[in-house]
Amino acid sequence: MAIISGLYKTVDLQCTAPQIALLLKTYKDINERTKEEIRYSGSKPDLLANLQRVVSLDLIPKSEVYQLIQRSEENGHQHIYFFEPLGEAKHRCADVTEIADGLFGEEWGDDYFPQS
Repeated sequence: MAIISGLYKTVDLQCTAPQIALLLKTYKDINERTKEEIRYSGSKPDLLANLQRVVSLDLIPKSEVYQLIQRSEENGHQHIYFFEPLGEAKHRCADVTEIADGLFGEEWGDDYFPQS
């Protein structure tokens, strides 16, 4: 089994086999060398290994791999970070009533949300 770097682990987790194959197919017919080296059929591990190989041969720019990930992500270029509050802020965040009052004033509660 080939060693897969962090970038290609992300491709494996985020992208489908057809998405990887489409990127490979896009570069397949550029010149004689790409026609010989690039394969866009096989299992997902085969496609991933071929992608990593042809990028290392500079037949596909690494930037295309990053763009592939961005196109496959539900949120594209957006990143969502989670921060856990510390100290006093952690205790204040545990009081959801105080948070709701701070966000919505008095315009929240059972009267403002649909009920089944």
